[in-house]
Amino acid sequence: LPKNIVILRNQTPVYQVQSQELVDQGVIFTDIFTALNEYPDLVKKYYMQQAVSVNEHHLTALHAALMNGGVFVYVPKNVQIEEPLQTIFWQEDPEAALYNHVIVVAEENSSVTYVENYISYNVEEKATANIVTEVIAHPNAKVSFGAVDHFAEGMVTYINRRGVAYENATIDWALGQMNEGNTISENITQLIGDFSISNMRTITVGHSNQIQNFTTKTHHFGKSTDGQILQRGVLTGKT
Repeated sequence: LPKNIVILRNQTPVYQVQSQELVDQGVIFTDIFTALNEYPDLVKKYYMQQAVSVNEHHLTALHAALMNGGVFVYVPKNVQIEEPLQTIFWQEDPEAALYNHVIVVAEENSSVTYVENYISYNVEEKATANIVTEVIAHPNAKVSFGAVDHFAEGMVTYINRRGVAYENATIDWALGQMNEGNTISENITQLIGDFSISNMRTITVGHSNQIQNFTTKTHHFGKSTDGQILQRGVLTGKT
């Protein structure tokens, strides 16, 4: 297994490991409820404060009320993490809802690569997933965020991934969306600081008679910002 990985099975942590080097540097990489217990002020500083609002709409409010799992990543100032941090969200209970919250924070002059995988097995049983991700890149920080979503046919999924980039910060997204059930997916980055950068790369594979809605946006607020979007999709089976 990788040196730094968190595995959640049915929203319960079953395996967590973090290298001593990252611990010594003050890096936090753990499930969100452990983070809330051990670093409550830090989590509350970022939880639905900058990237996503609780009262943004019905789905975000529902998420805040029912959040039942997730991961918190915090990289202190001037820390450069060379090896990726990896999370696996394994949904084995076919009827359980998944209300996941992921927060990735990179302080000034830091860098991190974070990769996550979603897997579920509910082919016939119906369940819902309501996922919110918040990526915060402080001045001169760089965050590379990768994800592969593979929810089974019975899972109706809403995914809201947001980024906020401050001065000279960079957020790179690489998303593979392979869900077999109905899906609404949003990927929005706010370039708040001057000279901030966002690169969004998304691949979507649809199946059969799915209903899918994918939104990818970059909002430019700072001066001399750069936002690139590369989005590809393919539909197999009936149309």
